[in-house]
Amino acid sequence: MKNDIGQRNAFGDLTVCMMFLSSIFSISVISSTCQGRQTATLKEPRPALVPTAFQDELTQTLAGHSNLQIRPEDYLHQVVRGIEDSEQLRRLIVQLGSESYQQRRIAEATLFSLPVLPEEYRTSGAANNDMEIRFRLNSIFRNRKTRKTFLLRKALDDIAKSKLNSCLEDCFLLWENTQTGSVKSQAYQTIFELVSPSNEAQLMKKIASEKPATRNLAANLLVSINADHLPKKLQGLLVDSSEANRLSVAILLLKKNHRPAIKTLISLIGSPDRSIAFRAEAVLNAATGVTFGRLAGPQSQQTKEVLKLWNEWSTTQIDTVQLRLPLKKTMQLTNRLNGNTLIAINQSTVIEFDANRNEIVRLDIPGVLGAEKTDDGNYLCFSFSRQWIRKITPEGKVLWELKGEKYNNAMPLGPETILVTIGPRSLTREINSSTGKTVWEYKSPWWPNDAFRLKNGNTLIGGKGGIVEVSPEKKVIWEYKNNEGATLVVAKPTNHGTILAGWTNGLAREIDRAGKATWEYRTNKLLSDVFRDSNGHTLFAEDMEIFEIDQDKKIIWRTPKRSKTASVRR
Repeated sequence: MKNDIGQRNAFGDLTVCMMFLSSIFSISVISSTCQGRQTATLKEPRPALVPTAFQDELTQTLAGHSNLQIRPEDYLHQVVRGIEDSEQLRRLIVQLGSESYQQRRIAEATLFSLPVLPEEYRTSGAANNDMEIRFRLNSIFRNRKTRKTFLLRKALDDIAKSKLNSCLEDCFLLWENTQTGSVKSQAYQTIFELVSPSNEAQLMKKIASEKPATRNLAANLLVSINADHLPKKLQGLLVDSSEANRLSVAILLLKKNHRPAIKTLISLIGSPDRSIAFRAEAVLNAATGVTFGRLAGPQSQQTKEVLKLWNEWSTTQIDTVQLRLPLKKTMQLTNRLNGNTLIAINQSTVIEFDANRNEIVRLDIPGVLGAEKTDDGNYLCFSFSRQWIRKITPEGKVLWELKGEKYNNAMPLGPETILVTIGPRSLTREINSSTGKTVWEYKSPWWPNDAFRLKNGNTLIGGKGGIVEVSPEKKVIWEYKNNEGATLVVAKPTNHGTILAGWTNGLAREIDRAGKATWEYRTNKLLSDVFRDSNGHTLFAEDMEIFEIDQDKKIIWRTPKRSKTASVRR
């Protein structure tokens, strides 16, 4: 390592070390708009920018170097287009090995802040003869990812608030290509903030995209701006190659009273993807008030019979049935996890797995008891032992916290509303997370463990005494008494109007409204959670592991043994 006059500490964590920066420096970046030129410069100074959330985050990143000049739209544009100034990058990397401590710090801070720093520079830096350059460059790459995510999210915030419509294409590119869940979610929201009727031609081009997800998003955006002749514009997507797109567009058009969409939904009942089939059937039931029985496996006789009855019904009733529109807002037509699996390991960790069981997020959260995924891509976590509820980003940043109660459960109801149970006080509460104030409260005669807001606005509560459904006026609508000699820990509605319950003695049972068991499975270990997937599979969190069974009760996968798992979701 190079030495300065006097002694200094070895370089450690980049963010901490940057607090010692004493020089004020200024660089400029690409000054084009989001549709501008494809080259970048870091050489010409620019006038000071109006402070923004992005600029504040950038200033924090650079430990007080507030005169660093870069605009949110420029940052986004460079990231999604991969724009770099290779000459400037090479100069800065050489500067990392300067004999001047100040010059090394300036180069280090500049490289740390840049929107684009290709991996090839890490490789070439590793071969550099100067140990100072190798060490600092490796640290820069190691610490950039999290900071870049925060900067991107702040840039999107400012772009949305400023209605920078010219950035729409860059937001699309970011949403299509990023692998970071929180950034993808925010890019999605920003797109909806920016789009307007003037973008209709642009959205029509997106409908022809090779990417199914882009076609689907374009359809949703056309609906949001209420484009003229919408059914005609979206008709082609009712026969899209993607079943998920056909389902989504059929729902969009059905909400607009476009009856041909009913036939698309009926055809999807026979989908081999149980999630698609169940959702299609749920929408048909809700919109028409008609039901022909429960679906089973895609090739089962029972499903074939249901599909046959729907097809027969459609030939005579599709044009005359009184549709129940609008579809209830509480109807869950989306899955926050999109097929991923979310688990909470008691008192320590939250992990999200993708569909191939690969870990994509791991958060170390001491005291955590359970977690839910929120619509904006974050996690709602709660702790009984440490008495808090927190909303946490995939990067581990706490967005807000409520403290002071022993929470057994917490689930999101909307952007600012959560439903919680507080066992020791026998309370189920709906809370505004922004104010911390109680919106609604119900006191049960026993310790509640689980609560769920139903489509009809009632609340389902499960606990030591059993299960109750209570109205907003706190009237008991339905009740199931616990006679199992064990604590009931889970009570969740299924897609078919039944309730899936779980007990600490390892029993999981599906119960109809007459109180009769329609399905049952028993493990031999302590059960802490049970969850019914939309494909009909059931997931169990028991003593030391998680496992999943299919509709024939065959175990199709299980996790390696680990510390006690407290909750599981998909």
